Amino acid sequence: MGMSNAFRMGSNFDSNDVDFMRFEDQNYASIVITYANIPLESKRYEFLENCVNAIHKHANYPFEIIVVDDSGISLSSLNVKDKVSVILLNMGKNAGQSVQINRGVSVASGKCIVVMEDDLEMQRPCLKEFADILEKPYVGFLNVETEDRPGEYLENNGTKFVIGGSLGGACLNVFRKDVWKQIGGYPEWSHSSHPPFCLKILKSGWWRAYLIGSRVIRDVDHEDWNDTRSTFLCGREVHYPKLFAISESEQDRASSERSVINHQNYDRRGQPGTVCNFPYWRDYANGVTSNVREKCVSSINWQAAEQYGQAKWKDMILAEQIHNA
Repeated sequence: MGMSNAFRMGSNFDSNDVDFMRFEDQNYASIVITYANIPLESKRYEFLENCVNAIHKHANYPFEIIVVDDSGISLSSLNVKDKVSVILLNMGKNAGQSVQINRGVSVASGKCIVVMEDDLEMQRPCLKEFADILEKPYVGFLNVETEDRPGEYLENNGTKFVIGGSLGGACLNVFRKDVWKQIGGYPEWSHSSHPPFCLKILKSGWWRAYLIGSRVIRDVDHEDWNDTRSTFLCGREVHYPKLFAISESEQDRASSERSVINHQNYDRRGQPGTVCNFPYWRDYANGVTSNVREKCVSSINWQAAEQYGQAKWKDMILAEQIHNA
């Protein structure tokens, strides 16, 4: 990939003006890693180092790495400073994963955003494949799951993929930055991060995709540590940023109130159509694509897909060449 083809620079400005366009939406992947070494004796920095090393090992596409450290004044993320592009440090108490992710994505300049938790390990080259899939405007996101034995599938630049389905696992989440902007980023109103974000993408009319092939990510904490050093153990409260001209006790009280509100918002999951109602969206997705594994396109119920705008992509999707394994 030549430099002239790899990066798109802005040039639409008058000769008497200065081009202030940010270097956004470039043709490389921006990998945002959420990290927290809480409690400090947990040595979770070993996860981060392993995560970063595996990305470098399997990279098949230009990329930047943005580490967002939510640990407070613990700076163990600096152990990887020579292998990453940006480290964002939270100097207060942990703000929560949704805040972490939004901070990281806001400084990302790649078109393809890959959000990973620090206890994941990339297993094979996949960045180019992610970018290929996201070139399709109707695809809003893809998660950690892959599909080994599909029936129908679509293809772009040699990358095979399936569309349909609802949420799935989300410790790895891949999407375009323009999608993140249009839906207002990750839900900082909820202590849950990836699931409501993905479901908001569905609710806004995009499709989920599955990459075809062997798995791309290994969950190190789950497989090697029996979930004893999980990201979920890093604190579920969502504190405000470190504030000044306010007492620590006042800030802690406000942060506790914020955490209660976030849990209450998440608990709206019983209401139809809310992005915290996972069974609702599972049923909706099954109604749109009843046989996503074998007939990801020909089983689409386009009338059902009209409810949340997915049917607006009908002509584009049906114009694709549909392959059969």
